[in-house]
Amino acid sequence: MKNLFFLIGAFLLVLACNTSGEKIANAENLTETNALVIDTINIIGMTCTGCEQTICKAVGGLKGISSVSASYLDSIAIVEYNPELISIGEIGKEIATVGYTAKIPD
Repeated sequence: MKNLFFLIGAFLLVLACNTSGEKIANAENLTETNALVIDTINIIGMTCTGCEQTICKAVGGLKGISSVSASYLDSIAIVEYNPELISIGEIGKEIATVGYTAKIPD
């Protein structure tokens, strides 16, 4: 049941970020192994949809990111990435460079 809610939430977040017209998938930044991981990152400081778009644009442009969605209402970003190309720590640092605090999962 928890997984179902997670999938529904992830789908809604992807739709929310995608409505801005920003491309959130970076297939050219992935390797052929496609060993992708999905992590949820708690983010402090988002207050509006503009904040969501800022997170999506910053993280979505990194090498190894497959998709990213953000929700200021839930204070989270859901990131799908290739850990062979980028670490969750590097993703958190990119979030910090655009002005937000990322609580990286263990």
